Order: sequence, then structure tokens, then C-alpha cells
Amino acid sequence: FFSTVPRTMGDDIDDYDELVDTIIDIGFPVEPSRAELMKWIADGQKSQGYVALCNFCAQELLGHDVASPFYQNLGKALGQLDCRVDTRQLVQDQAARMMVLEYLCVEVQALRITETKMLDSGAAPSAAPPGP
Repeated sequence: FFSTVPRTMGDDIDDYDELVDTIIDIGFPVEPSRAELMKWIADGQKSQGYVALCNFCAQELLGHDVASPFYQNLGKALGQLDCRVDTRQLVQDQAARMMVLEYLCVEVQALRITETKMLDSGAAPSAAPPGP
């Protein structure tokens, strides 16, 4: 049974915690604390952590880093993943930067799950030579 209580600002803490868990799950080499993650998102492209995490995800999903100008090319990268984002929102809006990180991390997580399922089912190409 799920209640339909409207979300309040206090619930955002859970979003940050969930995002930290996802960042750890996808194997990003830095495990940020909630406070660090909040700072990354607040600082956006001025934050090495934010840029590094976006690039980590872009490498996984698209095979390349996000070039400069960062927000403009981040918008293009997201477009390739069927996610539309207004570059001006990334510049001005912390919530947009948070949403982008969540989206990228969840996409990487989904990719990993798909790869794992393929390996488990034997659908992925194996390195073993075919039998006689």
C-alpha cells in the first residue's frame, strides 16, 4: 500500500541518498557523501566531481566524454539518449543538473543489468571457439 502524500523538500534527502547508492552501484571510482554530491550538483560544470561523473556515464553510454562547452554538449549527449534538456536550465537550475545525473546514472545501471542478463543467459558472444 503506497500513500499519496505530497512530496516535500525533506524527501529530496532520499533522492540524494538513492543517487549516491546508484553512483556506487555503477562503479564510479569516487563514492561521494551526500554533502559532496549536493556540492557537485550546486557547482555543476565548475565541479570536477559533476563533470567527471557525467563523463563516466557518457563514456559508458556513448563511448566518449562530454566536450566543451560542457552544458551545450551534455545537452547533445542527452539528446542521443532520447532525453531532452534545455541547456539554459542546466546553467540556471540545480534541479535540472540533479535530474541529468540521476538519468545518466540510471541509464548506466540499466545497461549493466542488461549486459549481466545477456551474460547469464549465454546470449552474449563468448570468447570460446565454436565446437566441432
